[in-house]
Amino acid sequence: MMMRKLVLGLTAAAAGLCLYAQQGAARPRSNVRFNTPQEAASYYENLVGRLASQVQSMQDENAMLAASNAELKQRVARLEQDVRSLSGDVASLRKQIAADAEVRKNQLNNLANKITESARQEKKPPVKPQMVPQQKDDTEYVEHVVEKGTTLNALAKAYHVSVNDIKKANKLKNNNIYQGQKLLIPVSSKR
Repeated sequence: MMMRKLVLGLTAAAAGLCLYAQQGAARPRSNVRFNTPQEAASYYENLVGRLASQVQSMQDENAMLAASNAELKQRVARLEQDVRSLSGDVASLRKQIAADAEVRKNQLNNLANKITESARQEKKPPVKPQMVPQQKDDTEYVEHVVEKGTTLNALAKAYHVSVNDIKKANKLKNNNIYQGQKLLIPVSSKR
């Protein structure tokens, strides 16, 4: 490094002396006057030193930019790899979504079929009540299976009997009945 500075200094001094000799005491291009060859050599040595410093600064900056560029290239390579990986994941997810959609479609079709079948079954005419003779008295009874939402009042109106008659025939203590319960409904008396 010391040798380089010495060479640069000598080169600057030689250039200054040559200019001084060619121009005599005339002005150099930088509008600076030299009275002696030593002043010219000192000036150009100083100028070369500044230029060398600027060159060194530019080289340092270039090295930093090169390192930054290499780091950015590595990041880009990692990002490209991530993109390829994510593209594979996205394709896999799309396949899974399509498969899930097909399963849901089949489930909905099955549910729609069940609902349709259930609606068809509900449209079938109700089963005719069977007459059940009672042996204690001469009253005939119809067996009725309670459906959801049915009340004793509704049954009494439908069969033209009183709520108390239905309760008495089925030994009920209150008006509570439940879906699927079989009740005997008194319909007529033999006389």
